[in-house]
Amino acid sequence: MLKKPIELHIYDDNGEVKETYKLCIIPWGMMKKAVSVFDKLSESKNESGDIDEMTGFLCDLFKNRFTPDDLNEHADAKEVMAAISAVSAEIISTNPNAEAEPQKK
Repeated sequence: MLKKPIELHIYDDNGEVKETYKLCIIPWGMMKKAVSVFDKLSESKNESGDIDEMTGFLCDLFKNRFTPDDLNEHADAKEVMAAISAVSAEIISTNPNAEAEPQKK
């Protein structure tokens, strides 16, 4: 379970919150997919394709309760980036091979 739910809002054309979506856990299947997506993105130079890949991943992670078009047209970029960062941080915190700080010799 996440320490703090990951939240995304979909806004209407007036900037008012239309829908709020919360994610309290990252299911194991999505954790595996997240690792794969983040690894792929770290090797990529295609920024537009990377954004599309991450948009699709976020839709999947939130069980397709919103569409890529919803994110592209009605989500705040800062909130989307915060959600991506939160997922990334969760992966790092649960990966026994990831190091938070370099080992001192």
